[in-house]
Amino acid sequence: MTTSAFCSKPMRQIVKCMAALLFTGFSASAQSVPTITSVYTFALHDEAYGPGTEVVILGTFVPQSAGRDYTITVGGQTTGINVAANGVFILATIPPNASPGPTNLIITYHGQASNALPVKIAANAPEFTGGPVTVAGPEVPPQFGPYLPFSDANSGNNISPTAPASPNEILKATVFGVGSNVPPAVTPTVTVAGEKAQVVQTQSNGPGSVTIYFVVPKNAPAGINPVVATIAGVASNTASLPVGTAPAVGLVLNGASFRSSGTVAAGSIVSVFGAGFGTKNNLSAFPSTTVEGLSVTFGATAAPIFALAATGGQINVLVPDELDSSGTVDLTVHDAGGVSKPQTLNLAPAAPGIFFYADPLVPTRRNAVALKANTAWVAMPLSLAGTSQRAVNRQALATTCRSTLPGLERRHRTAVRVARFCLPGRSRRPAGIHCMRRWRSRR
Repeated sequence: MTTSAFCSKPMRQIVKCMAALLFTGFSASAQSVPTITSVYTFALHDEAYGPGTEVVILGTFVPQSAGRDYTITVGGQTTGINVAANGVFILATIPPNASPGPTNLIITYHGQASNALPVKIAANAPEFTGGPVTVAGPEVPPQFGPYLPFSDANSGNNISPTAPASPNEILKATVFGVGSNVPPAVTPTVTVAGEKAQVVQTQSNGPGSVTIYFVVPKNAPAGINPVVATIAGVASNTASLPVGTAPAVGLVLNGASFRSSGTVAAGSIVSVFGAGFGTKNNLSAFPSTTVEGLSVTFGATAAPIFALAATGGQINVLVPDELDSSGTVDLTVHDAGGVSKPQTLNLAPAAPGIFFYADPLVPTRRNAVALKANTAWVAMPLSLAGTSQRAVNRQALATTCRSTLPGLERRHRTAVRVARFCLPGRSRRPAGIHCMRRWRSRR
């Protein structure tokens, strides 16, 4: 029964009606109180905060709310937030006038204050930022793409793997988290691949951030160049600047977690980030080892390619089974323009990672795939693994996995096949542990 219907009863129900209204108001108020669980910087995902640093705040927030509904308070300084993304995270900026030192961070929603989260603010913590963030659902944590904070100073076009910078080109980028360390009080410097770049102009955006215009050195090598800005003696994070058009490798990361930089295991799936991978995408390439004229080799062995996202500067590949479980191997990317510089990778017995994908039978639930070497395990509720459901589950899961695994939340897809099904009661496991289903990469 709704409150309005209840309140239409005779006067003798007034006391109960008032109690219902008070309870309803209390419940709505309680649901609107935000809760903070953690906060980290936008670019590095660390806790190096400065006045003006852009941050991601995780917790519990009101779904479908607007950024104007919130404020952020740090050290007594209050300002608005940037984006109310969904019910589990928001994007905000540390108030540019926040004082350095230990303090608390509080988020307020329509006057309802969150818990106080202890943070420590540095006087100056310069950081390049500005990468894409994907909001995949109302209760899904943020998913980050590789950030490319540079743009052409004249056209405003973003520098990317398919639109790399050229030597002597004037670029601009914004550095956040600098507090009061802005021009003309300070003069920022920039290095590209270790070489000092000419800074032609600086622009203060008020306390907290500065925009820098600089020239790409004429001797900047083709490929992914590390860029560092130094402001008032403090170096920023290292940002990646694609230069030239030849293939170049910047990072090799676990395909599921986007972590374990520089470490791979035979039979695992990795994502190769770089520049000069061409202009044509192919997201269903497996098991080809040459796609759109491009190939990836580990030593002398060509790797099967799952997806070539040339316009995003990303290649998803299967690490060849022939590799050892220790030592090192050189990764290179080949195309008509030449061969990239070797990227030396460490070999390991395993490089686990977890993909997530929508359950084929219950779309509101997400299943996990734990990637380890050449196998992946799909965790499902035991109730869905019973004999009566086995046939429909086999068909549904095989169809789903053929079309989605393991691109999942990383945008690209992989073909797989069912290797073996487990049955209830056939394996020893602690009570409550879900039945495990095994999938093997199609070779």
